[in-house]
Amino acid sequence: MRWVIPSLVLFFSCLAVVHGQEDETPSDSAIKEAITILEARKAQAEGESDQKKIGEAIAALEKLLPKAKKEGDKPAAAVKITPAMLAKKLAGRTAFNPKTGELTLVYDFKAKGQLKDFDLKDAQPTLKSGVLRLGPSEAMKHIVAFKNLKVTGLFVVENVGAGVGYVPFIQTSAGISFGTSEFNGAGLSLNDAKRNLGGKQLGRHEIEGKPLALTFTVSEKRASAKAGTVELAGPHEKGAPSRLELLGGLGGLQVRSLVIAGVPDEEWVQEFFKD
Repeated sequence: MRWVIPSLVLFFSCLAVVHGQEDETPSDSAIKEAITILEARKAQAEGESDQKKIGEAIAALEKLLPKAKKEGDKPAAAVKITPAMLAKKLAGRTAFNPKTGELTLVYDFKAKGQLKDFDLKDAQPTLKSGVLRLGPSEAMKHIVAFKNLKVTGLFVVENVGAGVGYVPFIQTSAGISFGTSEFNGAGLSLNDAKRNLGGKQLGRHEIEGKPLALTFTVSEKRASAKAGTVELAGPHEKGAPSRLELLGGLGGLQVRSLVIAGVPDEEWVQEFFKD
């Protein structure tokens, strides 16, 4: 079937994205992501035999997951989102899990049309060989408002600066951010707008111009970031993260293989997909 290969590409691109409870194992995370992708592909399959086969695969994967406690069960999505709705309204590769309400968006930045999913304002990002580049001081904000989200990707900070303090390169509209810090040396830091949630001192040569494999997670009460061997986390009181923003910082930001996943805000869903 022609959609099998693209679905596998999407699955492996999303494999690192973790949904649900923050203490779940990496294997549970991967299985949940596979279920999300298969649910979307089942909805797209036209043949009854194909739908049945995919349904059996979903059921088999669900048996591998630990049974959730009743009080921890997630409600079904308040608004049904179909593959046709996603294709009409969003430019990135998408998958929606109707059981958990989780939306996954994948950007390989090989087509300029993917930028339609972002509010660019005055920014003029460029795309080259699958890499998005934002210029210094530029910013772009994703259009989806999330109740919780997890972002993965490869980020390159082109200039850390000298003695400039904290400069975020990724943040949410609620004020949770992750970026570089430079006081008496370069480092990485996780902040919630008013206070520092954690930091790690590193050599400038480990940050500036180097690809950072980042996992940035924000729920309504907790934030975490993992970049290489650096892991930072802490509680916050900012509520839902809402929209994701990428920042060019002092010298520019490069982004490759961006995956954004999480539960979108119900009011946003109703307004965005009402047409």
